[in-house]
Amino acid sequence: MSYQSKKLYQFMADVSHNNMLLPALQREYTWKPQQIVTLIDSLMQEYPINTMMFWEVQDISKLPLDFYLFLDPNYLNNSSEDKSTNTLLNSDGKKRFQDRPVNVVIDGQQRITSLYIALYGSYNEKKLYLNLDHEAPADNGAGMKFDLRFLTEDDAEKLKSKGENWIKVNEVASSNFSAFDYLVDHGLKDNKVARKALEQLEKMYKASEINYYLISGNDDIDSVLDIFVRTNSGGKPLTKGDLLLSSLTTDWAKGDESTNARLFVEGIIKNVKDLSFCINKDWVLKCFLVLKDSSLKMTVATFKQEHISGFVFKNKDAISDSINKAFTLVRDFGLQESALTTKLAVIPIAYYIFKNNLQSATFNDTTRKENFYAMRKYLFCAILNNLFAGQSDNKLQEVRAALRDKSSFTLETFKRPSEINMTDERIKELLQTQKKDAFPLLNIIHALGLKPLDSGKQYDVDHIFPVKQCKTCGVDKSVYDTVPNLELLESSINRSKNAKDVAYWTGLKNDDERVQWHANNFIPTDAVLEIDEINDFVKKRSGIFEDILEKLKPNK
Repeated sequence: MSYQSKKLYQFMADVSHNNMLLPALQREYTWKPQQIVTLIDSLMQEYPINTMMFWEVQDISKLPLDFYLFLDPNYLNNSSEDKSTNTLLNSDGKKRFQDRPVNVVIDGQQRITSLYIALYGSYNEKKLYLNLDHEAPADNGAGMKFDLRFLTEDDAEKLKSKGENWIKVNEVASSNFSAFDYLVDHGLKDNKVARKALEQLEKMYKASEINYYLISGNDDIDSVLDIFVRTNSGGKPLTKGDLLLSSLTTDWAKGDESTNARLFVEGIIKNVKDLSFCINKDWVLKCFLVLKDSSLKMTVATFKQEHISGFVFKNKDAISDSINKAFTLVRDFGLQESALTTKLAVIPIAYYIFKNNLQSATFNDTTRKENFYAMRKYLFCAILNNLFAGQSDNKLQEVRAALRDKSSFTLETFKRPSEINMTDERIKELLQTQKKDAFPLLNIIHALGLKPLDSGKQYDVDHIFPVKQCKTCGVDKSVYDTVPNLELLESSINRSKNAKDVAYWTGLKNDDERVQWHANNFIPTDAVLEIDEINDFVKKRSGIFEDILEKLKPNK
């Protein structure tokens, strides 16, 4: 990778002669007119702009990647139906670039396109004009020095008819443009504002240096994508999933303009959000790979060679319904978002549903109830045993292999039973979980103990015997800050409890409320809620939790 610079006018020539291309991984152009104005003003004030990055490709026709031309500089963005789009190079279009080196934009699309519009075209049929009589208002709030505006021809003529002097910014791109000649020809040589503005405009176009990094001698698409993800600085940070999804969108557009892959994926994410869970594009794309029984590498090569695009397009309804059904089950299992510490664990459930066409299943009959409980046990164990904490792709492949061609949800052939099966030793370890990590375990205990949480409410992890009281009485942290002394309380109730002594707090309740609190929080019926009895309390409550977690052991 080398660090280079080029004059602005040379950049614009490269764009207009198609010596620069966009990979089908970039977001569409999104800048608004004011952003373009600010960029031009910054360059005229000789402020540096962020360094760009390009990838030198010797022959794009040899790469399994699609490319776009830059937008026509006369940009339209009036509506979704009246909006300029980049031209996709088809196979014949790519052949025109055989043995012709081009620079592919990795970082800088929005700025280059904006410069191209300002210097060569228009935005919604308005061209960029520069005021030669007045600078920008001093109180503009953006540090603008020059008065730059997008105007229609009629708007500009109205201003000129009032005696104002305005120039189209794109006149500077004319090969015979001279700021001095323009000033003389228009009687402005003694106009200090005009002279300064035109000199800076000409200097910007002809002399300003645009700095960039150039990746050369590297045709490994995925290594370049990794650089893209790390360095892309425009707006919202990109992920590898964003880039691969752009490729998917391009493939779909070739066959069906009415179906948009990005909207399809965003629809899946929204449906899951409606169930009170959060997933992202990377999760959805990984799920596609699992459902396809393909390699799980998130690379362009995988998506091309495994024909992921065609598979997803053909099965889009079944895939969407399978993912939605999987998260519906997670909700029915009694889990909240905060307890679902690994979303990857849900993918095998979606896989099982997809392969067995269970998108509409109710799981009411005996056989399906068994599968319901098997899926629940798997998910709870995967969470509590951190199954996907390391080598997640390998684990996903092995769980998928164990489920392949199975009509029942069973992991009997899973290669790593010790990593998912619950044991007495692991249960005892779990009960030593401290407050900061306790929510998932307490949520699972509630689900298994038939005391499900209300999905519409928020819960806090609370110390039953408060910390301050325990410290004052010399109680060890391994006793007061672990699961047997923790409970899940509705956030509003926890705020009102406010670290009160538990005996005092429960004394404020009526008999029915106390009975309800004992039942909802697995409080031993014979528990004495005095600090002197905390060890006995913890021992008895540990026994209750051990009995509940026994349900997660094999053959239970």
